[in-house]
Amino acid sequence: MKRIGIIGCGVIGTLIAKAVEDGTVKCDELILYDYNHQKPENLWKLLKINIKTVKSVEEMIRTQPTVIIEAASQEAVRQYLSRILVENIEVIVMSVGALLDMDLKSNRLHIPSGAIGGLNPIQTADSQD
Repeated sequence: MKRIGIIGCGVIGTLIAKAVEDGTVKCDELILYDYNHQKPENLWKLLKINIKTVKSVEEMIRTQPTVIIEAASQEAVRQYLSRILVENIEVIVMSVGALLDMDLKSNRLHIPSGAIGGLNPIQTADSQD
């Protein structure tokens, strides 16, 4: 089962969620988190796909997603990236500027060349079918 977690339900997170809905990105379950808990709920109401909303990144990690996409902020990268990588979860970072201050080495960390460019790594993320 391919589960995709999205941290951040603003413009980029919504774009990715809509790509799941229209079939551009194949996914069995979408897991949404935003520090503003109303945003995932609003997105859940908007889309007609299998969505789970969570109240924390820890809760998202417990759902064992195939990949987590950070679409929130540089602060979110600094706060959550190391914790996600420890769990051997694939991570796609949209707020790449945060990585300048971090000393990370991981083959599970993916850096797209822009928000739209991020759709290809999401689509090809290793699934657990």
